[in-house]
Amino acid sequence: MIIRHATIEDALEICSLCCGELEYECDPTLILAKLRSIDPAAETVYVAEIANEVVGFIYVEKRDSLFYESAAANIIAIAVDSEFRNQGVGRELIKSAERWSNNNGLSIVVLNEGTIGESAHKYYKVLDFDTGTPQLRLDKRLAAN
Repeated sequence: MIIRHATIEDALEICSLCCGELEYECDPTLILAKLRSIDPAAETVYVAEIANEVVGFIYVEKRDSLFYESAAANIIAIAVDSEFRNQGVGRELIKSAERWSNNNGLSIVVLNEGTIGESAHKYYKVLDFDTGTPQLRLDKRLAAN
């Protein structure tokens, strides 16, 4: 498995994961435009690749909030192809987002998990995210480098 920064060539596969795994409506032209305009100091997208196939992605951004003492890394989206779950793909994507967060001076990672299912909630808790509010905002404090 390779975790790497997304490129414009990944737009269709990211969109496919959004539609298939997250049940989001997705316009590939919007994903393409966003990938072209990424500000690496404020946001990033990583993809997980197995056998030259994108099987997962994570989109994380720097965000100020009234609820934390400093800016936080906010995971906007994470998806793993159902055929590749339980193989460490999600864990490696989250680790990449955590490294990006630490490298950008962010000590808090926020994940707002939807209502897809209890198994997803349990999975994020295994990765040390704590339920922050009844809206299922999961927070994880990162250790300093």
